[in-house]
Amino acid sequence: MNTQTSKNRRSNRHLATTLLTAALAVFALPLHAADYTWTGGGTDRSWGTNSNWSSNPAFTTSNNLIFGDSTNTSLGAPSYIGAARSIGTIIFGSNADSSIGIRLTTTATGSAGRNLIVAGGVKVDSDASGNHTIGVGGLGSFRISSGTESVTFDHNGTGTLTVAAEISDDALGKSLNKTGTGTLVFSAVNTYIGDTIVSAGTLNLTNTSEMRFALKEGNVSNSVSGDGTVNFNGLLRLDNTSFTGTSGAWNLVNVGTLNATFGSTFGLAFMNGPTFTNAGGGIYTNGDWTFNTGTGTLTLTVPEPATCAFLAGLAILTGTIIRRRIRA
Repeated sequence: MNTQTSKNRRSNRHLATTLLTAALAVFALPLHAADYTWTGGGTDRSWGTNSNWSSNPAFTTSNNLIFGDSTNTSLGAPSYIGAARSIGTIIFGSNADSSIGIRLTTTATGSAGRNLIVAGGVKVDSDASGNHTIGVGGLGSFRISSGTESVTFDHNGTGTLTVAAEISDDALGKSLNKTGTGTLVFSAVNTYIGDTIVSAGTLNLTNTSEMRFALKEGNVSNSVSGDGTVNFNGLLRLDNTSFTGTSGAWNLVNVGTLNATFGSTFGLAFMNGPTFTNAGGGIYTNGDWTFNTGTGTLTLTVPEPATCAFLAGLAILTGTIIRRRIRA
């Protein structure tokens, strides 16, 4: 009897251990991304209203939001996030043929902006033909999640996708990828300092837009590269606070592989305000700093003391000769 009881106890312990191990294994599995489709069935346009979605949404960086799916082909007025939100990817579906707008604000018409923290990016289906805008009104921030290295704008639709709010990364150097055949437009003052890779399609930087470049020692900086098209019509904002040298060269735009254009409203300026002068011929200057649109390179060249002394002496000599000729 005792022997049988002992065997039963060992068997029960083994079973309990097996069940516990299985349970822990289930909890250790990665959470699968959930998709929530906007239906607009609520009484307002808020993301926080559950009846506006196909099911009650959980706003996490692993979940995706779908707009323009077959369940709701006409969305009307822009939706608004209502509060700071975290998401994986925004998807404009195959039936997103009407213009869709998203406000990064607390109310439908208010001026209080909020952060939309994004881990995946934005995707536009190839069958979508509408012009879509994230950050209607320019309020709030499209913030790249600290838990990801980059976000991707995969746009294959025939309309334009505009990000009208600031794109930020909390100065963490997160990258931004543009893929797909569609046209992506940036129209805000962006502060992310990671690389921008335009692999395909077009990126338009409007005359109200800014891109920030962090200049560091050893000719290191973020850059714009890829094989697509980039139309520069805004400002390149230069942050040289981490650079203490007297010379350098930073390739900000890889014009060798990109199809890059620089419009009449293109310009450069430092963080503390000084702007570059358009010297003509694709050359922009600010003191000893020069940007060449033909090479996409920013250079700093400070004359050596001996050179400065020579030039000063030459100026004095020239002035002396001129005065003597005038007296003669």
